Amino acid sequence: MGVHDSLSSALRALNSLARTGWMLRGVPPSQAETVAQHSYTAAVLALELAWEARSRGVEVDPLRASVIALLHDFAEAWVGDIPKPAGLEAAKLAAEERAIEGEAPLSPLAKSLYREFNESRTREALIARAAELLATHLAATWYAGLGYPVDDILENTLRAAIKVAEKAGVGEAFKALLERLGLPRPP
Repeated sequence: MGVHDSLSSALRALNSLARTGWMLRGVPPSQAETVAQHSYTAAVLALELAWEARSRGVEVDPLRASVIALLHDFAEAWVGDIPKPAGLEAAKLAAEERAIEGEAPLSPLAKSLYREFNESRTREALIARAAELLATHLAATWYAGLGYPVDDILENTLRAAIKVAEKAGVGEAFKALLERLGLPRPP
């Protein structure tokens, strides 16, 4: 059995695990967003983005997109939050997949939705990915307002989120969501 062999302990880990990328930029752990906070924000954004897209005639299930976003970082309860600058993305993904398939006390449905996100095989998964990137961008705007050096995250996450949203066929809905968030609409 792993460190988090119950659903309760995994959830506790996600609620207390501060995201490493913020701390690398000087945000103290007491102010750094946790993995659970990030996942919640991504889930709400995925729901809103999918709903906006659906209102524009795009065939999408907003609830599915939201739950995929909610679960996208669940494996970090076992693996931790390994930031991109570490250069371990392939190893991190492999470790996360092993954790979800082996140790995670999740239902088959939850595991399937987690895999769907990583495989980006559906419109809902792509919307969840765009929302996850937008959630990081939104947090970066808050940290930038507090004076933390997060300009690279601000630029990279928004650019990547737009690209994923366009791939999902929800680019205009994404721009509308940016306006609702009070964020500048890209050209």
